[in-house]
Amino acid sequence: MILVIWPGQLPRRFFRLVSKADRLLIAAQVLILYAAGAFLMPLFEGPESVFASLLDYSWWFIVTATTVGYGDISPTTVGGKSVAMIIMLLGIGVIAVAGVKLADSIFDIGRNRMKGLNQLNEENHLVIFGYTQGLTEELVREIRNDQTAKKMSIVLCSSRTEENPLPKTVHFVKAELSSHDVLQRACVNRASGIIVHGHDDNESLVIALAVRSANSKAHIVVQLDKEESELHIKRIDPYIECVTPLSIPLIVQAVQDRGATLVIKALLSNITDDTIFRLDIPFNNQNWDFKTLQRFFKDQLESTLIAVTTSSSPQAPIKVNPPSNFLVASGTSVFYIGPRRLTPKAIKWENIQAKVNID
Repeated sequence: MILVIWPGQLPRRFFRLVSKADRLLIAAQVLILYAAGAFLMPLFEGPESVFASLLDYSWWFIVTATTVGYGDISPTTVGGKSVAMIIMLLGIGVIAVAGVKLADSIFDIGRNRMKGLNQLNEENHLVIFGYTQGLTEELVREIRNDQTAKKMSIVLCSSRTEENPLPKTVHFVKAELSSHDVLQRACVNRASGIIVHGHDDNESLVIALAVRSANSKAHIVVQLDKEESELHIKRIDPYIECVTPLSIPLIVQAVQDRGATLVIKALLSNITDDTIFRLDIPFNNQNWDFKTLQRFFKDQLESTLIAVTTSSSPQAPIKVNPPSNFLVASGTSVFYIGPRRLTPKAIKWENIQAKVNID
């Protein structure tokens, strides 16, 4: 059986073939068309024609294949005109389909990003596991209001929402929260901070275990519904910090001292009033009494020192409102109420004692 293809069917069959081709095949078709023209045009037009110059030919090929047709370069022979016609007929199909496929690829990237299907490439970022409408938005808003976190990359991981609920402020990864897939695509092993608030305490426990196995250095904060669940978290890692939405001491404080909860809420928020911050004192072989350090913070930094850690250990107990003669050593940490976050490098620690004595 002999298959006969009329000349008029060639472009239509070629376009059908191109439309079904993948990106690599389309690139190969353009390259073949370009190479065939580069060989045939000088052959028909002569070695002295402009088509013998690869630069001039490339310009003519692009203009012709896209049917722009400036006319500054054009063939004069029958053979050259025939090659030009083929390039115009076939080139427009290849380039048009290539453009459509490129647009589809860009659309797919955007769609996959909204649906949380992409592999991220983040470092020193914050990862939030779990999404609760209203709560997560408030959480991100608080984080962004901290001056040091305005430019920090935030990755939200959730399996309960189909698309990124905060596309302007966070990256999104959709997957089972304790799976290897989400740990890998969210770059958990390179994160500097991790927040876990699962659907319930059991889910949060599993997520905390998976996260700690992937990253042994990041600071992990887990929100729990029940205070007794903290014991299970501490068995995984005593350095994991646990937060409960409503604690018994806070209830007692509220009923005994009216308005205490409003003060506490204001101190914890990055949006209203001054906020509680932690500052790690660098090792410099210096010690100060609490009274001296407190006066320096108030007079020079417009901040109020309220607590210190008793040693440089990550698990060191915290002493709130220590006596004036309490020794604060380098390498420990202090907590203060202030209008902004301070950095250790911005403070001349060696001049604190002299500065206080002068004042």
